[in-house]
Amino acid sequence: MDAIACTVLAAISCVSVRALDPNFAANWSLSSLTPILFLSAYLPLKYYRIFLYPWYFSPYRDLPTPTSNFPFFGQALNFVQAKSPIELYVQWMKQYPSAPVIRYLTFGNTEVLVANSLEAFRELLQTKCYDFKKPDRWHRIVGEIIGKGVINMEGDDHRAARKMLTGAFNVPNSRKLIPVFQQKAGEVSDLFERAVQAEKEESKKGTGVFAAVDTFQSFTLDVFGVVNMGVELNHLGSITFDESKAGREATEKKTVWTFHRAYETIFAPGPLGGILMFANGFLPVRWLPLKENKDFKDACAFLKATLKKLISERKQAVHGAMRAGTYKKADSRDLLTYICEDMFPGGPAESLTEYNLLGHMLQFMAAGGDTSANTLSWSVYVLAKHQDIQDKLRDEILTLQQTQPDPPYSAIDALPYLDAFIKEILRIYSPAATVHRQAIRDLTLDNIFVGEGTVVDGVWAVGHFNPLIWGDDVDEFKPERWYPENVTKEMKSLYAFQAFSNGPRICIGKAAAMIALKTMFVEMVGKWKFSEVEREPVIENPSLVLKPTQLRVRVGRV
Repeated sequence: MDAIACTVLAAISCVSVRALDPNFAANWSLSSLTPILFLSAYLPLKYYRIFLYPWYFSPYRDLPTPTSNFPFFGQALNFVQAKSPIELYVQWMKQYPSAPVIRYLTFGNTEVLVANSLEAFRELLQTKCYDFKKPDRWHRIVGEIIGKGVINMEGDDHRAARKMLTGAFNVPNSRKLIPVFQQKAGEVSDLFERAVQAEKEESKKGTGVFAAVDTFQSFTLDVFGVVNMGVELNHLGSITFDESKAGREATEKKTVWTFHRAYETIFAPGPLGGILMFANGFLPVRWLPLKENKDFKDACAFLKATLKKLISERKQAVHGAMRAGTYKKADSRDLLTYICEDMFPGGPAESLTEYNLLGHMLQFMAAGGDTSANTLSWSVYVLAKHQDIQDKLRDEILTLQQTQPDPPYSAIDALPYLDAFIKEILRIYSPAATVHRQAIRDLTLDNIFVGEGTVVDGVWAVGHFNPLIWGDDVDEFKPERWYPENVTKEMKSLYAFQAFSNGPRICIGKAAAMIALKTMFVEMVGKWKFSEVEREPVIENPSLVLKPTQLRVRVGRV
């Protein structure tokens, strides 16, 4: 906008000068004069906005603001150098624990606000949810990955999409998926068995080592393949143990794209790939002739082409059978089939386009698969590090299985320590690191003015690590804090714990995710012991999620 305004101003000034002084026109043409006038207006304005406005004129200048800024880049370089995507936010929260909102500067000294109080989160996510939109830079970062679906829809479009999709994700329908979760959990057990058989050291026979993220990404992709698309991807079965992930990646690169390889390329691209992803939010960099950009584009193209073909074929098959009167609805069916049924003329999703359906499917696979895989990876890390917690969780599961060899999910869901363990994992290691919103009008957050166009970051760790909510032991992993007798008034707030977000944009797959996690833990912890961490995790940064790469864990039969 500044550049447009300066261009118009320069043109007007140039015409005015020529009109007032005809002799001046003899020496200066309009084309040569305009750039000079443009720069004379543009450069002072940019200097004002970058170096003066944030400190002396901004309405946010008196808000708590972290120091250690880089000239022009603000905190942007600190984010890249941080140990994790949430590290700086947690530091700032602990510096200003009672502040409603915190301000920081980023690229070009642009101001960004961070919701810091429960009330600020409540208004950002619930009461004023539709007074915000996804920021333009966020769309530039993830637009090529997730297409146009429910996650990046706004206003009435988002309300309509949520209403259309809610039925497929409600608790009764989610519970119908338990056989799928159980089958895939059993395949993870088979993988652990292969890891044990592959162990070469005599002193460690009876145990084996597996790559946690690789294993659980394969699990979640296989689950989502069946649940979302009705197809078997069989990523778990393809894992080998010649250095596990390294061996399989070498095989994949010699053959063809797979869902696993595509999502690894997109969401675990390496240091340069991660920097390119986030830099693209500020400056267009995807055109640069770099291998990371080519791999990213090829991965996105593979996912879109594969899903587009599957959607077209499934829609034709479902609608053809419905027109012929031969279609029979199954009691439990995959999401794609469910939506295709609703897209039939007269159905609740009749107006849904295949383009938007492609967006929905891309988003469910990306958002659900990667976050669940990271949660499971952090879980085995904690279990291996805290044998007392693992023993207590196993005792609870085995006690149930002794009384009910094949327990119904209702009994699993009622296990108090399992429920507390999963909540504590999600508190400390929330897989989705941040959400970003941009105000579409002037408003307030917890009585703090937020102007139209201002970006506000919502970071779950800000609330999850606040000692004013969780107490002085906030950094400790303590499942017992979730027992009813230990829950404080502050902890009871919906906005104290929000690993799945809250409000109209709460994770649509929350119920299914919790069922999948509990089903997996009953299978894993009841049969397997995670004895030690062979390789400590490296948290990927910059990243959209809290991802523990390189994590390798030793496992053996109970």
